[in-house]
Amino acid sequence: MQSRPTTLVAPKSLTIAILEDDKATRDLYQMLFEHHGGQPRLFRESDACCAYIRQERPDLLIFDVMGWSAQNGLTVLDTLADEFGADMPPVIVATALNDRQIAGHPVLQRLPRWQPLYKPFDIFNLLKTVDNLI
Repeated sequence: MQSRPTTLVAPKSLTIAILEDDKATRDLYQMLFEHHGGQPRLFRESDACCAYIRQERPDLLIFDVMGWSAQNGLTVLDTLADEFGADMPPVIVATALNDRQIAGHPVLQRLPRWQPLYKPFDIFNLLKTVDNLI
């Protein structure tokens, strides 16, 4: 039986910028990461999220690329990849798309470190994905 993480292995002060259109999912992220000592910053709109990322340089990004338009979310990641280059923070791409639809996307191939998180997701898989990227 595979063990499930009970806490983030990453530093307790992990800053996470989260772009998610669904309020219930944003609330889940906030409760989960605060419980594990992280510092989530939650955004519904991409402009505010990008401004925060540019100014604060968080440790991790979690982007929903489906809810508010897959093209828009991927376009934002493409822009950030241009700006940050090799210094781009690691990205979790939360999506309802399947592996074939997302894995080979050209924008994602430009990101230095990223992993998909397929919705609906298990919180233990989310924690494991965070630990794998940090």
